[in-house]
Amino acid sequence: MSNIAKKITLFASFTAFAVGMVMPATLAPAGAQAASPDTPVLVVDPAPDAARLDLIRHEMKIKLNGSGATLDGKTVATAKPILKDGRVYVALRTLSQSGAVSAIAWDPKLKQVRVAANAKINPGLTELNFRIGSDHVYDGEGNMLPPDFYTTPKPFLANGVAYVPVKALAWLGLSAATADGQVVWKWSEKTAQVMRASWDTNEAKTTFTVLYRKELYAPQLMASTGAGSWSGGSDGSQVVAKDIMIDGHLYNRIRFTAQLHPGINILQAAPVGSSGAEFKVVRHVDDPSTVPVNLTEEARNYLKVEAPTSGFVETKAGTPIPIAGKVSDPHNLGFDKVTVVIQKYVPQGAGFAHQVYKTVGKQDLAIKDGAFSGSITLKEAGSYWIAINSPAYIPFPESGLSATQWADFFVEAE
Repeated sequence: MSNIAKKITLFASFTAFAVGMVMPATLAPAGAQAASPDTPVLVVDPAPDAARLDLIRHEMKIKLNGSGATLDGKTVATAKPILKDGRVYVALRTLSQSGAVSAIAWDPKLKQVRVAANAKINPGLTELNFRIGSDHVYDGEGNMLPPDFYTTPKPFLANGVAYVPVKALAWLGLSAATADGQVVWKWSEKTAQVMRASWDTNEAKTTFTVLYRKELYAPQLMASTGAGSWSGGSDGSQVVAKDIMIDGHLYNRIRFTAQLHPGINILQAAPVGSSGAEFKVVRHVDDPSTVPVNLTEEARNYLKVEAPTSGFVETKAGTPIPIAGKVSDPHNLGFDKVTVVIQKYVPQGAGFAHQVYKTVGKQDLAIKDGAFSGSITLKEAGSYWIAINSPAYIPFPESGLSATQWADFFVEAE
């Protein structure tokens, strides 16, 4: 898979988000000064928001004659741009100086420059590789990227310094232009400040607000939905205050309400196209019998789970957990088995689409006479998300028949 874009598996059946509208949109934050409709609200004591999302703008200017350069208005020393065949080329090490990329490395064997992208500018991009004398661009695995889009005037070396055309900066999330005898490139970083890292609740949902810079699109609420998966969006969210002045900038306040599954819920308030502020919400369940095993809408046509009887199981590591149910096959699709997927809460990394749950085991349960039964054993203590996947019956043109998730439940093992 190319490193240029990460794909997030989204389960359409995931119903973890619903926004309650319990506060009028015209309500001002506590401590705000009275203001006319045309005057920004000056916040004296901001509400306890869960996160604050910001936009930081940058600009670098380099004079073509090499007489000077500035970064965000401050003088910096850079290599002189080179004009060649009517095109302007900039030194890659200047790009590194700017902070617009995370790192640059030289591969003498391939005569290639590796450019690690800045995730705050373009989180879907990991790296680009430019080869001296080649008009192609390569990903981190050495694969040539589609030439219809990734074709560039050939980079070159001058006095041991690698130069690339200004055009190449656009792929890294920068806008660049040449005017008035200088090269100017601009970029913006989306940043997130967590203000409430975690909280606990006994409720099946939680409501919170997020501040975001007015220049940003309204953020999305994302939630981890199992191993390698995130789901969410902005549907149903409500902006409850606008034009809040903080530190000389205008912000809006948006409210989300998220449905919670038992145990650990990992949520992100994320600017569109970027990673965001992440927080953990732990839902405690006083009476597990009140929590049913969750079935997807599709599964209701085929599946009835008889064990476990609750969607939240508290047990000790090493104790077998029975799993049983009945499957109807009204369309004679040839259902042969369900697959139990064991996912453990093992968060790794951070940011856009990082791993929260890790698949630690799978077990097939044969369907005989319309029923299946068996058990799983969790060897280690921890929090688990257990999925029951369907037989492979959904046709895909390239991969043949595929399975989908039919049900899930949660386990706390001591």
